Amino acid sequence: MARVSDLIRDSKLETSFHPDCSVETVHTYQESDLTSRRRVVARSEHWKRLSKIGGGAYGSVWLEKCIRDSHQRSVQALRAVKQIDLDTRYGPIDYNRELEAIAKFSHSRYVRCFVRSFGWYEAPDQLFIAMEYLELGDLYQYLYDKPPLSEVEAKEIAFQILEGLGMMHENDFAHRDLKPGNILIKARPPDEWWIKIADFGISKRIEDGHGQASTLRGTPGYVAPELYRFIERGSPYATDIWATGEILFEILVKKRAFAHLGLLSSYAREEKFPSEQLVNAGVSQQGVDFVSLLMKAQPEDRLTAKAALSHEWLEKAPALASESPDSGGYSVPETPDSTPVPDSKSTSVETMTEEFASWDTEELSQQIILPPKADNAATTVLLNYNQTAARSSNTLNTHKADDTMASLDYSQSNSKSSTALNKPQNISRKPVATDQQPVRSSLSSSPPPGVTIFDSERKVRASPETPSKQSLASWWKRFRQTAEIKEEAPRGVFRVPLNDSIRYAHVPLSVTTEEGESIITGYVPIIIAMCGMFLKTNATETKNIFKVNGSGSKITELQSLFDCPPSYGRGIKWSDYSVHDVANLLTRYLRTLPEPVIPVVFYESFHEPLRMLSLARDIQERGGESPVHKLIIEAYRKLIDVLPPDNKQLLLYMLDFLAVFASKAEKNGMPADHLVGVFHHAFLRPLTPFEGFESTTENVLTFLIENQDHFAVNLRRVTSYKQP
Repeated sequence: MARVSDLIRDSKLETSFHPDCSVETVHTYQESDLTSRRRVVARSEHWKRLSKIGGGAYGSVWLEKCIRDSHQRSVQALRAVKQIDLDTRYGPIDYNRELEAIAKFSHSRYVRCFVRSFGWYEAPDQLFIAMEYLELGDLYQYLYDKPPLSEVEAKEIAFQILEGLGMMHENDFAHRDLKPGNILIKARPPDEWWIKIADFGISKRIEDGHGQASTLRGTPGYVAPELYRFIERGSPYATDIWATGEILFEILVKKRAFAHLGLLSSYAREEKFPSEQLVNAGVSQQGVDFVSLLMKAQPEDRLTAKAALSHEWLEKAPALASESPDSGGYSVPETPDSTPVPDSKSTSVETMTEEFASWDTEELSQQIILPPKADNAATTVLLNYNQTAARSSNTLNTHKADDTMASLDYSQSNSKSSTALNKPQNISRKPVATDQQPVRSSLSSSPPPGVTIFDSERKVRASPETPSKQSLASWWKRFRQTAEIKEEAPRGVFRVPLNDSIRYAHVPLSVTTEEGESIITGYVPIIIAMCGMFLKTNATETKNIFKVNGSGSKITELQSLFDCPPSYGRGIKWSDYSVHDVANLLTRYLRTLPEPVIPVVFYESFHEPLRMLSLARDIQERGGESPVHKLIIEAYRKLIDVLPPDNKQLLLYMLDFLAVFASKAEKNGMPADHLVGVFHHAFLRPLTPFEGFESTTENVLTFLIENQDHFAVNLRRVTSYKQP
């Protein structure tokens, strides 16, 4: 491991903060004097923080500009800096894996496939990683409001992802969090696709080739079935291949292969891949076969990255752009000074992903907070957690219901539309050799229209050719797909998977730091937030609030309002409905979720601490504080922390919500065990119900509600949680 330590140590930047770390950073370098090669002199660079451009589970990403160097020149170079907050309250966190991977794959032989790092530095409570800034954003942002890409473009992207994974796997690294948000765009149409893999935040070095993917890591939707323990675990590299297949599936279909864990579990048992969605999207049989080989249920049956690159579907994939300065392609800056400066007309957009950082994109024209809604509606209300408030007043800050409902605004306009279809297109996207002189790229500007920079063959594309009959047919097919997508009716929220509906019908949550700064921690469905606030404001002392039926017609009316885009319940006149109507609607929504709040894959894990529960209660009855009780709290805290972010936020919100009503049990007649009797089916249930499962499940939920104040602290760990 000495070599690894040297690699990390050599990439550390000598840094000072002036006047403080949030404003200006100064790096000092040692280099040869221009007058004497043997003499070493110091030079410095001053970097100023401009704006926050992303965030993740352990920190944020900032855009910085080099304002001057040692010669007092205004350099105007840009870089992205990932700031990781070192929160030692939850134990030490080892970032050596991330630093090692970043340093390793920033070498010139790898930089065409990976986001390059310029080094790292640290402060007492933060770790900083300086990286190249890619102004075109990530693949998730690009694909969100566009139709499925053509098979040719999908090949380009898949080839480059697999080439990068091949390099990682050959060097004994597994990425473990591959998703569109971690695929950054260096170039895109009308030029050739050029993507780079980013964010090694949970990458893992596999020592001696004997490692196994043993920990649940990654973003839900891109996690292989073996990590959910649906099947036996296998090679850690196979999880990256699965994620690549899911990305490719979404590129071609604009839907996830498995909408929820129930479908994924069934596939793992039955081995029936949903290839009909690919066929219906017009994907060739070779393409369908290729995706299915990447997403085989058994890890050992999946293609390796090397084998995938040799598959016949990718044989004719376009050549990648070269980063060699001698090739006529894009060159990569050797120092932070040469980082390209984006167009001054581009708009900064703060983007959010589930786990790790994402960059700005010039594709969006307004400042929004992802996840995007179907109509780009913006919810301006923030529900602020106040950890120090008494339980009777609820840890969630509740303003007056009428004031909050009036503050919901959905007037944000749509972002910039996709590229016009009536422009001449070379659908085949193959280079046309000409007799022109090679065109050298400029890092400070984009290539001129009609010219695309290629690899070492130094060819340039001439003006687009007249489309062939085949090209026109392909264009017409994509045009119809676009029209069909626009005509597709927006979805509601009832009976829709949580990770789907929360993209377009959500409310952001925030915590307030000791300095008074409000930080977004995640999202809950808007129906949960609005009904929850109404009930906590008006019904905490209503007798048997969750046991009395409301008006059937009123409940149905409310359901239709929350199911109706683009408002999804915003603007409801609450005076028309009783507290029992709203309480019944809330329970109906939770019970009709396709999967419980705690996903079925975690069912057994959430029951394991119960083996210590009876012992803890015996000690408590004798008047002591049980050490076993503390162990149970810690076990559940860790379990909650590894839940998918959407489920975690909803669980914490609902535990807080139910604890408020349990604290008023003397007036409303709803202690924790009575509340569990109403809600347990929505919170925790096995994939296949069995006799007696209700009683143990109710015990788990009762314990969670009674001790919810111990789990709310988990919210502070997700300092800048961003939705995918």
